[in-house]
Amino acid sequence: MYKNIFIMWSVILIMANTAIAKEAGKTEYLSDRLDIIMSNSQSWGQLGIDKAAHNIGVEALPLQVKDKVYTKGLGTHAEGEIIILLDGKYSLFQSEAGAQYQNGSPASVVFRVVVDGKKKFESKVLTESDDPVPVKVSLVGAHELRLEIKDGGDGIICDLGNWLNARITSNPDISPEKVEFANAAPFAKIVTSDPERMDGARKNRLQEFDEDDLLLDVDVVPSDDNTYKVPAYKNNKSVIGLRWLERRRLYDVDIEFEEGSYIPSPNESSLQLWIMSATGGSPGGSAWQGNWVPVQGNIEKKGNKLRYIVGPEEYK
Repeated sequence: MYKNIFIMWSVILIMANTAIAKEAGKTEYLSDRLDIIMSNSQSWGQLGIDKAAHNIGVEALPLQVKDKVYTKGLGTHAEGEIIILLDGKYSLFQSEAGAQYQNGSPASVVFRVVVDGKKKFESKVLTESDDPVPVKVSLVGAHELRLEIKDGGDGIICDLGNWLNARITSNPDISPEKVEFANAAPFAKIVTSDPERMDGARKNRLQEFDEDDLLLDVDVVPSDDNTYKVPAYKNNKSVIGLRWLERRRLYDVDIEFEEGSYIPSPNESSLQLWIMSATGGSPGGSAWQGNWVPVQGNIEKKGNKLRYIVGPEEYK
């Protein structure tokens, strides 16, 4: 039984001078930093992590442009948009952009990079026969990176495109400063769900949603002593979740267990993030369409508490 839940998040996300570099000059692949991908939408399929965009339940193609296969990157589909929260911590975005090889498809796409609402890069129309184009955009002082893919003017059929080796580099010129935090847990709805269900609605835009697709989680109401009791699912697994109406950048998550309750070890626990996608073509995605993905970080057990440390050590 859960007694208290504490979620720490920065209350100054939009103030550039308070940002802190994770590690000076460190370059990371975006596909390894799903925790800073705040949302994704696309007109077909789901976002490919180190693979091409693909439909639910279908094996994804490897990332490939012409005859070259790539092991790192993000595969998407027009009309598509990936939003990355930067918090002013990064100096550079680099990638190659190209149309996914599909053995002679009519794909034609345009890639665009938008930083804090301003367009910083736009490719020409690219097809399967084109080489990938290099992308290099400054992120100094930026808070939001938006990676867009548009159709080439002839509709979206087969318009798969890849951000190949997409990566961000931290800003070496940012000095550590004090950051204020607030507990965001009181503003969330407490829910539980089936831990074996890792995806959302499985119907496309032309099909009626199943009832199970619309009721992916169940509200958990606190008891009189302000504790939360969640049911055990298959293999005796339990899930407690927090849902907000707006996006949150979390830094650590604390769960306090009632005295005498079973407290799982760090090896038995995990923290996951819901990534929305526009499966079936819903503009901007929805609360029912997406996937649960693991959040990078460390899990500590102290007394009757579990702490999931998501943010960099500089924030501790």
